[in-house]
Amino acid sequence: MKERNRAEVILSVEGISKTYRKKWILDNVSFEVKRGEVVGLVGPNGSGKSTTIKIICGLVFPDRGDVRINGVGVFTNPLVALKRVGALVEGAQFYPYLTAFENLELICSISGLDTSRIDRLLNSVGLSEAIHVKVKEFSQGMRQRLGIAQALLKEPELVILDEPTSFLDHNGMELLFGIIRELKDSSKTAFLISGNDLSGMSKICNRIIALNKGKIVADGFLGNLSEEGVSSLEKLF
Repeated sequence: MKERNRAEVILSVEGISKTYRKKWILDNVSFEVKRGEVVGLVGPNGSGKSTTIKIICGLVFPDRGDVRINGVGVFTNPLVALKRVGALVEGAQFYPYLTAFENLELICSISGLDTSRIDRLLNSVGLSEAIHVKVKEFSQGMRQRLGIAQALLKEPELVILDEPTSFLDHNGMELLFGIIRELKDSSKTAFLISGNDLSGMSKICNRIIALNKGKIVADGFLGNLSEEGVSSLEKLF
C-alpha cells in the first residue's frame, strides 16, 4: 500500500529554505502533491509563494532542501524532471509582433511539440477569435489566457500556475476552472496554484497549503480547514 501511495506522488518538496539579504524568505517548507490533486498555495504578499513556485520550476536554487518530480531531482536532472511540467510563472512573456497562434507555434517548434493542439487550446481559454491577432494588441487578461494555454501545450502531468486569475474577468476564471476540472478528472493531471484569495481558491482547489512569513501555517483539505473556522485568508493569519 505504501508503494502505491508513493506512486501517486508527483511533486515532493523537501525542506526547502531560502534567504535573501540575510532574511528568511522560506524556512523548511515541505509538502507533496499527488496525481489528480488541485492544491492551492495561499498567503499574503511576501509570504514566499512565488519563491516556492520558482524553486519548484528550477528557476531559483534553494539554500537547503530538494524538489523531486516523479522521483527525479529538479536540480540534479532538470530536463527529465521538468519534461512533463507546464508552468505559468509571474505572467508569461510573448513576442508582441507575433500572433497568439504564432507564439505557441514557435514554442512548439523549439520544444519539439505537436502543433495540432494549438487551435483547441486557444479555444479552451476563450481566444478563438484572437488566434491571428498580434499579442501587442492583447489586454492583460488576454495575455494571461495565452499564458495558461502555453502552460498546457506539452500535455503536462503537473501544472504550476502562479496567480493565474490575475487580470482575468469572471468569464476567464470560469474557463480556467473548467479546464482544471476536466484535466484532473480525465487524465489525473495535478495542479499547484498560488494566490492570495482563499475564497476564490476554494472554488477549484480541494486542498490548501497556507504560507506566512516563509513557513507553512496550514495544510489540509478544505473541509477540514472549514471545520477549524477558516473562512478567509486573513483569519488564517
